[in-house]
Amino acid sequence: MAAGDYVVRRNNANTDTIANAGGDLTLIWDQAVANVGSGITHSSGVFSLGETGHFLIMYSDFIRCTHLGNARTSWETRINFAGADLIAGSCTGYIRGNNSLTEEFIVSGCAIVDVASTVGDGDEVFIHHLRNDGTTASPLPLRVTSRSGISIIKLDDSWGFGIYRSSAAVAGATTNNVATTMNIRTQDEQDSPFTRSTDSVDIASTNTIMALFTMRVATKSTTNRSESQIRLNINSGTIEPGSWGQVYGPRHQSSIEVAAVSGMCLLYPTSGDDVTLEQLSREVGNSIADTWEASLTLVELPSGAESCTMEATGGLCNEAIAQTFDWDTLPHIDTAAFTATAGNPNIDVDAADDYIVMANQGYTSNTGGNGLTRAVPSIQFRVQGSNNDHAGGTTYNRNSGTAEHGHMFTATLLDGVAQNDSLEVWNDSTFSQNTGTMLCENGAFSALRLGSLFAGGGGLGIPIAAYHHNHHNLDIG
Repeated sequence: MAAGDYVVRRNNANTDTIANAGGDLTLIWDQAVANVGSGITHSSGVFSLGETGHFLIMYSDFIRCTHLGNARTSWETRINFAGADLIAGSCTGYIRGNNSLTEEFIVSGCAIVDVASTVGDGDEVFIHHLRNDGTTASPLPLRVTSRSGISIIKLDDSWGFGIYRSSAAVAGATTNNVATTMNIRTQDEQDSPFTRSTDSVDIASTNTIMALFTMRVATKSTTNRSESQIRLNINSGTIEPGSWGQVYGPRHQSSIEVAAVSGMCLLYPTSGDDVTLEQLSREVGNSIADTWEASLTLVELPSGAESCTMEATGGLCNEAIAQTFDWDTLPHIDTAAFTATAGNPNIDVDAADDYIVMANQGYTSNTGGNGLTRAVPSIQFRVQGSNNDHAGGTTYNRNSGTAEHGHMFTATLLDGVAQNDSLEVWNDSTFSQNTGTMLCENGAFSALRLGSLFAGGGGLGIPIAAYHHNHHNLDIG
């Protein structure tokens, strides 16, 4: 296996349900989309990674539950690696049920795993849904055969990795809307250029950094409407727009006491930048005293990495109209590989290749509610005018009191992108059937050319882009 080998699979026909009372569902990915190399294999939802080293995992899964009554359904989606569930890559879905037609949700997460041994289940990975509510209403939540997919990419072990997580579950903020630095004191791996000091990581590099982050919150003791948010703070003052994440709850309603969110973005540091992971809470009328866990992974990409990032701190999303989103700033572009202009929706690629893409958007009602209730905006990628169908994300936006925010994230590998193709982010909010307008608070859209990350493809000593486009082995099964 060579660095840069990958597999992309999707859910084409599986409509399994998540059982009540703690039900556990391993996700089956029944259709191969693309792969390079033969080292990563799949059987009944379990991937055998086949080799020691680091692997990037990005996934999305679409769940629907058309409740007949006033029920709430929630589940936690987790990555199980080498026989244990990770904090990294966790996320939760929430369906209000038969109320403003908010009966669908797409979860999306990402993580990097480091395979130390291929013996037993040491290199095995699967994704599963765990019901975390007390609802027993019928019908059960079930998988939908669109916008559900997984990408796994073998990374180069010579890169610098900083892999951190909470040393223990810790108490969160007790003041509404005030940020608190999260605990990342368990250091699973730390290579140059990273140096951790308590809960801050110094980056002694100007290379592009891939940052992955997860927040998991539990033990909520009230039924008040609340939001749990996460973000990256650079040098104790600059919030990275692509790093926001948010979940509604946990609310202790229908025994829902766990909420989690995962995300990924690109950083363009000045050598010596310090990065911290922050959480903050918003709630109607009460302070927050939840229990939090977190993970933060930083990867120094090679100096030749080519990427483009567009950001937004404003812009409207009309809940009634599916549309591409216009990004108002262009903080970074490698012009040898990309063409983009601030204020437009598209990143155009200048070379045929495979591309890692990631997008994050945070929304609030633009007038503090204004009749908008229980909105469920969604996000997916668009390639040359066609929507990509193996990734997506949503958020639940309650729009009540101070609980009126929401952030959604998704990431995937787009294989076989042609020269001059346009990449865009597509907002489709028909899930919630609302007709109001929502305001984008922050967000980012990044594309990373896979071929720029590796010197050769599949051990053949040829450019990886050429290798990819002549060696796509689709193993359907």
